[in-house]
Amino acid sequence: MSKNKKRKKLFIILSIVCLLTISSISFIYYKQSTKVEPIIGAYVDGEYSTTLPSKGSGYAVEKIVCDNNKSASWDYVKWGIKLSNWSTRSRCNIYFKSLESFTIASKTFYLDEMQRCPSMNSDGTVTVNGMEDTYGYLCKAKDAYGDSYYYRGNVTNNYVKFGNWSTELVYGYLTDVSSNYLEYDSLKACQNSGSYNRKCTVIREKNAPMYWRIIRINGDGTVRVIYDGTVAHANSYASSDRQIGTTAFNDYWKKNNVKESTNSSIQYDNAGVGYMYGNRDGIVEQSIQYGTSSYTNTSTYYIAKEYNYNASTDRFTLKDPIAVKGSDMTSSYVGYYTFNSKGSSYSDRHMYKITSVTAGSSSATIGYSYVTYGTTSKEKAQTNTNSSDIKTYLDTWYENNIKGTTNEQYVADNIFCNDRSISSRTSSTYTNKGYGNERTYYRWSNTGGSYNNKMMLACPQKNDAFTVNDTTKGNGALTYGIGLLTADELILAGCWDVNNLNYYLYSGQSYWLASPSHLYGNHVDERIVFPGGNLGNTSVGYSYGARPVLNLSSDVLKNGNGTASDPYHA
Repeated sequence: MSKNKKRKKLFIILSIVCLLTISSISFIYYKQSTKVEPIIGAYVDGEYSTTLPSKGSGYAVEKIVCDNNKSASWDYVKWGIKLSNWSTRSRCNIYFKSLESFTIASKTFYLDEMQRCPSMNSDGTVTVNGMEDTYGYLCKAKDAYGDSYYYRGNVTNNYVKFGNWSTELVYGYLTDVSSNYLEYDSLKACQNSGSYNRKCTVIREKNAPMYWRIIRINGDGTVRVIYDGTVAHANSYASSDRQIGTTAFNDYWKKNNVKESTNSSIQYDNAGVGYMYGNRDGIVEQSIQYGTSSYTNTSTYYIAKEYNYNASTDRFTLKDPIAVKGSDMTSSYVGYYTFNSKGSSYSDRHMYKITSVTAGSSSATIGYSYVTYGTTSKEKAQTNTNSSDIKTYLDTWYENNIKGTTNEQYVADNIFCNDRSISSRTSSTYTNKGYGNERTYYRWSNTGGSYNNKMMLACPQKNDAFTVNDTTKGNGALTYGIGLLTADELILAGCWDVNNLNYYLYSGQSYWLASPSHLYGNHVDERIVFPGGNLGNTSVGYSYGARPVLNLSSDVLKNGNGTASDPYHA
């Protein structure tokens, strides 16, 4: 064998040994004319290393420097180097840096393993510019108790197994072809019901296990989790099993936590955005015009200078109404009350006050504002006297499934935020007064932009920071330590205002959040998650999914590794 062949063979052997020593690194090449492998060097925390850090060992690539003006990047999923536009051999040095980490329950967790975490601002808020549907990782923000570590994106290692169901869940349908159903706690109860007793279907068995997903590690070291079903559902899997049932957020008024006998809807009042809210205490006349109505010149309408209000029925009527044709309407009738094209004896739970009159060739345009019986101040609307429908629903679920069990010892007291702070967003048609049915933008009335471009885990108003016993940082208004996800937590988890089926909070269902949106005249809206996994909003009176959130002791992390096959458990 010639010397040249021996040298070539020796070079090949040494190259193979070198590559094996450095590690089992993967290389992904983007071909042009020739595939050329680089010579790799590794620096770990500034020191040259003969081995590369393994995936998940607490390192990330800080930079890659190649000679001959070549470029390369790092693939965090395959844990290998990506080469682009290579045709000649070059050397690349990969510089690894240690990741920030924390240890809890004798387990070490690393932050920003994919180097994709949104930037945290100096005040602890986080600027988010879009969704995350590809990678899964841990990031950091500030909450009321300190550093909080939240999961973001397509996360597959945040499963927790905790608790068992005490009852069945059965759906009974109105007819064999109807999609309308009622929920029952047993098959027998469904079958014996006088209605909604068709196609009785067991959705969940008694004693079925409960699976949860970790939203974040709170600043006090407790673990914040959201219900995710009776099995460890994979991301992108749509199922009603990923919620405990459906309920309105707020439907009918309560007084001192007892439903009013008038069966009056709360959707006309700013109080309706509250996880808890105050008693209504007076008649409220909307301070700006809500809309317009057309009074045909030849038709008769009833208006009055004054009105009567019957508190026992929650009904307004016109006092000494007069009949006026549309053609006779003038600005002299501004300030009068009406029901718009209703009879003289008509009654309703709201009425209108005429704010403007504009005559026309065939009809007059009548501007009007709402008149209702409701809360007369922001403080009254946000007084935590009455439980919302969804709070009552969650409290009942807690009583049936957590209270009195050995699992209750793991439930911790931490803040659930129902952020009712008023938005800086303004409009000529919004007063932002936050009471009665004054049109109001709350902080979460807008999903992004200059009105709300910072996600926060700290609750802006102590009155909205719902806790059980903690009255230092919270309001101490809760009976049980159970609540809802916030829009901030949802966005930090990977959601945006476009469909995202891949992040871990996707369920394929619409479900409630604890974040108020706005009141627009005849309805008040809360934020929800739409079936596409995107952020939306809807009237508080509609029925959508409830996914309870708990704060648990870090003991739940002691066993398991957080995967679907080996979830964390106490």
